[in-house]
Parts: sequence; structure tokens; C-alpha cells
Amino acid sequence: MNNNFFLGIAGIGFDALIAKKFASSKKRGFWSYVKLVLKEFFRYEPINFELIVDGVQISKKAFLISFAKSTQYGNDFKIAPNAKLDDGYLQIAILKYPPPYAILDVVMKLKKGFIAKSKYYETIRCKEVTVKKSNILAHLDGEPYHFENEIELKIFPKSLKVIMPASPLKK
Repeated sequence: MNNNFFLGIAGIGFDALIAKKFASSKKRGFWSYVKLVLKEFFRYEPINFELIVDGVQISKKAFLISFAKSTQYGNDFKIAPNAKLDDGYLQIAILKYPPPYAILDVVMKLKKGFIAKSKYYETIRCKEVTVKKSNILAHLDGEPYHFENEIELKIFPKSLKVIMPASPLKK
């Protein structure tokens, strides 16, 4: 994301706001996170985003947009159940703002890995995406970032080199 690397999930929208607030929170842990989500949820206004996805321009009004290589946020919430670390693609997960009566259903679908069955969810598989917006809050693997200008995301296939020591069993 604009030459800042992430391995699992980056995002814009509500999850980026929560990442920023959680980073400056004095208390850590799951329940502090839940408290922040509940406090901010009903105040949050969905944002209109202009995206260029593999050269095609699309407009989305979203609660959050995640750019995923892995399937889940922390605590096993699966925002992109079809994402794969090694397929060379980015999964764009778009969650619309659910009405109050649907919140529990959306949360349960996120937890159980069935969010793709929600009418408030959409996913797009791509190689690169540009977010045509300035002054935007984002997160990369849960760490908050602020971008003054548009955001560009691109996949760099097979770019992570892993070195392992030889197994003592192999000679």
C-alpha cells in the first residue's frame, strides 16, 4: 500500500478507525477492542469510495473495505474467507453498513467464516487497486496509517523469501 508492506490484511473505513483508536488506547485485549467497536459503530458514517480495480473504475459506499491476502483479522474474524496467501491475488472485501437488526447476523457470519453469504458483503479478486481518495485513514495488518493522497495497492508475487535451517534429520 503506497510502498508500505503488509502480509495479511489492510483496510480503509471502520476497521481503520478502530485500529487508530485501539493503538492509542491505554487498555489492551479483546474486551477493550469490543468496547471501542460498540462505542464507534453507531456514530460511523459509511464513506463513498472510488476504486480502480485492475483498470476498471467502480464506486462503492462502504462501511469498510479490506484488502486481503489472508482470511482473517485477529480473534478469528474471517473478513475474506476466500483469500489465499500464495495465489498471487488480492481479495477486496467490501462490507456495507448493516442496519441495526442485522448486526448480530453479520458479526456471527464473520466469526464463523460465512460472511460471503451476507447481502451486505461483496468481494473482488484482483492484482492491483487504486483508491481515488485523499486524506484517508488506513490500517496495514492492524497498524494505523494516514495517507494524504490516493492509495495504490499491488501484489508482488513470490516476493517473500523464507529461509529455514536444514532439518537435522536430513543428511
